[in-house]
Amino acid sequence: MNRDLLRMIFDRYPMFSNYRLTGSAGQFEDTDGDDLDFYFDADSSATLFDIGRLQEDLENIFSVDIDLISSNRELALFYEKNFAQFQGSDDYV
Repeated sequence: MNRDLLRMIFDRYPMFSNYRLTGSAGQFEDTDGDDLDFYFDADSSATLFDIGRLQEDLENIFSVDIDLISSNRELALFYEKNFAQFQGSDDYV
């Protein structure tokens, strides 16, 4: 993975910091086509739209599915409360 490219992407999102690769890729156990999991800190200005744009940027550049995990508990709870009901459903489209 190109660290400079990754840094350039995250630099576009100043509300996110301290990003790290986790999951199988973070443990060097990934295989071709595996998704990439990133854990990061989000400040209080971060929104779900910011996370969505970041995810889209990362997926476009790395051509794999990206999972983003934020340390911002309020943001995670908001997501769970408002969007988890739609997982696996086309109702939100």
